[in-house]
Amino acid sequence: MKLLSLNIRQGGGTRIASISDYLVTQDRDAVVISEFRCNAVGHKLIATLRQAGYSHFHHTNTEPRQNTVMVATKLPSTPIAITGCTNDWSLVGVAWAGIQLVGVYFPQRKDKAGVFDTLEAMASSTLLAIGDFNTGSNTLDAEGAKFHCADQFVRLANETLNDLWRTHNGQQALEFTWYSRADNGFRIDHALAGTETTSRCMASYYDHSTRNTLTDHSALIVELCQ
Repeated sequence: MKLLSLNIRQGGGTRIASISDYLVTQDRDAVVISEFRCNAVGHKLIATLRQAGYSHFHHTNTEPRQNTVMVATKLPSTPIAITGCTNDWSLVGVAWAGIQLVGVYFPQRKDKAGVFDTLEAMASSTLLAIGDFNTGSNTLDAEGAKFHCADQFVRLANETLNDLWRTHNGQQALEFTWYSRADNGFRIDHALAGTETTSRCMASYYDHSTRNTLTDHSALIVELCQ
């Protein structure tokens, strides 16, 4: 089974047809879309994914210009209620293929703190939190500027859960998924997993072809055994 996570930048806009084509061509068992917007463009993406056999899950009470997150799956899935999060639009959870799959789109700066607290509380052996965390390790995932709430990310990724990309690519590896206007690189798209989900992971890697063509982020792919 394969999952793909992609930040589509501000809802996708005029790029949504190309983004939709990419997602359908990739033919993953689940996709997580960060910076999804519940508006006319978002509904076009949903329609294309539905035609390709996906069910979709997202918050429906957000403003048309609010960046949020959507999870779409081909295998049978049921929504997971996530309560008490300071930014409820940041997390969407589904029970999927024996996994507690949570798509994430973190807010900026210190507003991330409460979302990290929610994921800490949700942590289990079957959890897989994947998407745009808007943060990472200041020593390994950032050039130039420092992340807010980096200490919470490091604790979640190294003590509570496992960073699947580092598990398969090395603890000192360097690879960036987004670049600032100053051309500093940052790895902010992550897949963090509990022990059982980690044991099912066969590979985790980035597709950089999406950056600067479809969006400003690289796609993250996770491959799992059944």
